[in-house]
Parts: sequence; C-alpha cells; structure tokens
Amino acid sequence: MFKISRSVNYRNFGFIPRGNFVRDLYGKLFGYPNLSKRLTAREIMRALDLKPQQTVLDFGCGYRGYFTVEIAKKAKLAVGLDINKLVNEIKVPDSLKDKLQYVVIDSTDVPFEDNTFDVILASEVIAVVPDPGVFLKEWRRLLKPGGRLVMINGTGRDSIRRCYDRQAIRMKALKFLFKKRWPSEFDEYIKAINIQFGNEKSVFYDVNSMDEMIARNQFERSSCRYMSTGYGGELLEWQQFIRYLRGKKVLAKNWFVPTYWIFSFLKMIGRNTNATAILYVAKNKKNSH
Repeated sequence: MFKISRSVNYRNFGFIPRGNFVRDLYGKLFGYPNLSKRLTAREIMRALDLKPQQTVLDFGCGYRGYFTVEIAKKAKLAVGLDINKLVNEIKVPDSLKDKLQYVVIDSTDVPFEDNTFDVILASEVIAVVPDPGVFLKEWRRLLKPGGRLVMINGTGRDSIRRCYDRQAIRMKALKFLFKKRWPSEFDEYIKAINIQFGNEKSVFYDVNSMDEMIARNQFERSSCRYMSTGYGGELLEWQQFIRYLRGKKVLAKNWFVPTYWIFSFLKMIGRNTNATAILYVAKNKKNSH
C-alpha cells in the first residue's frame, strides 16, 4: 500500500514497507527510528558521494538495512551485508528489485569477487571487531582500484567523560541519587551500554589511530571530519546516561518523533564542540594491474 520515495527523503529516511499497515504508516511518515544516525544521515550521504553508475556495499547494514535502501536510490546497485539472519526477512521494494539486495554472512569472507565495489560504507564496524586489519584487507580486495571506503566511528560520549573525570557538580548529584547503579569507572558504563547495543568490544579510535590502520592496509586518507549533533548530541548522551542509571534501556524509541525534531532543531542552533563520531574517507591505493 505504501511506496518508498524514488529519491532520498530525510523526513522518512530508511523507510522500507514491511506489510504491516500501522508500522508502514509510521515508517512512511517518520522513517526508521535511529536517532543518532538520522541526525547525521545528510553528512554520511554527502561523504558517500554516490553516482548512478556505482556499486556500493553497506558492510554491517543492520537487521533493517535502512541505510542501504537510501543508497540504492542513488547508485546502480546497493548491497546490504550483515551477520544478523533477520536481514533475510527484509522485503526489497518492487521499485528497487534490480538495485538493492541483502546478504547474510557468518564470517569475514564476503561472497563477492575482487574489485566488485566502487564504495564501501562501514558504520561502527572497526570499533567492535577483534582485528580491524582483517576487515580492511577484505574491503581492499572488494574495492576497485581508487575505490572509496567510508567509515564512521563513535568518539565515546566525551561530554559525559569530561564531567566524570573532573567530578563536576552534576555528577556528584547523580551519584548521590543513583548510588546502586553508579559505575565505579566511566569505562564500566561504556562497557555496560555496549552490551545493550550487542557489542562485545568497543574501541573509540582517534584520527591518528585510523591513519595508521588504513596506511598498513594500503589505503590513504581522502578526508576526515568530526560529526557533531550540537546541543542535541549532548542531550542525547545525558539522556542515555540517566536512563542507564535508572536501570532502563539506553535506546528508547517510544518518543522518537518529538525527540528527533527537537534534536534536529538543537543541532542547527547548537555549538559544534561535542563531536559524536569521526567520518573518515579513505581511498584504495591498489592499481588495476
């Protein structure tokens, strides 16, 4: 009943009809409810710089593949790949049958030939894998000569870490209110919420570490910038922290719509000092011979 838009639409970004009227109506109106990614979607899509003749791999697309469907609207072919078997249940819209596909893997080996892709998107991947070098080697194999790798990696909730380290007044007040749930160290909190996100490991690489990593694997940096969600990003970090202290899940989707619009406004007027993620673009240095 509900059809996806032919072009990228940031109002309902990531909408894929699922055959459920209520859920599809919500998706058609508001898109996929991932707050942090929705707030930075424009920046990520600009970094991908997609062209109609390109083949693109969304490595670690998630069980809903919501970013991949938007990529397919601008590329020749978009492939969403993940270890989550629920990816097999994604219903590819009829209008994108020849441009969009989803693949489930159970190892680091990807079932595509060398030099298949023009662009690879790897969002929050290298932070959660035991050896990023294994994945970078595979991405280099899959990319065409001169192909681009776009990586997004979180910076680790710096606004909270700064207050935690200097024992700011607000931290002392929260510690008094939530003694039973108070983490003895900041990294204890990070580990706990990453478990909620399904990550057994999480490393917040800085730019120098990423430079060294990609150089070892015959990539070179094309561009790098910090993404910020301004006051909205800071508010989201504190909202998640307080939810954790209250013993609730840090990712709350119940109030996505009003929260998204409020945070979008706060991003426009807020400062850009609180970097929430690194947007890193690297070029494959291998030649065509």
